[in-house]
Amino acid sequence: MPDADSSNKAPWITFNVEKVIIQRGITGIGNRNFLQMSSITSVSYPDTLTKIGDAAFYECYGLTEIVLPSGVNTVGSGAYCDCSAVTKIVTPGATSLESYAFQGTSAVTYEIPAGITSISPLVFFGNTTIESYTVAVGNPSYIAQNGIVYSKDGTVLVMYPFQSRVGTFAIPANVKEIGAYAFYGASSINISTLRVTLPASVKSIGDYAFHNRNVEFVYCKSLTPPFLGGANVFGNDWGTSWKCKYYVPMSAVDDYKKAPYWKDLGDNIVGYDFTE
Repeated sequence: MPDADSSNKAPWITFNVEKVIIQRGITGIGNRNFLQMSSITSVSYPDTLTKIGDAAFYECYGLTEIVLPSGVNTVGSGAYCDCSAVTKIVTPGATSLESYAFQGTSAVTYEIPAGITSISPLVFFGNTTIESYTVAVGNPSYIAQNGIVYSKDGTVLVMYPFQSRVGTFAIPANVKEIGAYAFYGASSINISTLRVTLPASVKSIGDYAFHNRNVEFVYCKSLTPPFLGGANVFGNDWGTSWKCKYYVPMSAVDDYKKAPYWKDLGDNIVGYDFTE
């Protein structure tokens, strides 16, 4: 199925259909093929299909589930973006999930397939319902513990579910890196406040890792300020960033207040006795 765009729309784009059946033999659904067809409630995919194009089902508000055959290995950027009624996502054969593929869906859990060796939290950007992630048996790159995704060796925290109800979370002591967007929240609505403890092992925190997360307190045990990947690691877009306090070792306060990006937190950096 060829790609469509704003000037060359798919010929069926104006049809008021509820069920879509993709014929056997078709190997790919092109970009924007079913864009904004909100009447669609279900799609049947053939076992010959291998690819879902960018924005293929963008804003198909009536769609309730995404269950792809095992032959589909690529889901494009924004493929199912803002399909807000979708509560079930199954992609057993996927090896590539592009950013925003499932943005704005309403799934509460998702299993990362065995073939995925690289994934970004941006796949679920804007999803406010995810409570836990799991990882399929045999995946060589990731593991899941208590619904949270880590690198296989446990040294990188990759994805933390948006709707986790845990109010206090201590990052495991073997974690060395917190990935970009790992804890990212998309909304101030229905999101619990979070108190997080960073062990001394954490050396690097990616940009936007805790942005829009309603973080209330950060306890950072490292005597050396962890590297921050940008100016938006912490904070939020609704004007309450000033409420968060960052507790660091008493002897390291000055170092934190001089470190790149940490220094922007100013007097919100407070000395703390971690021996108590």
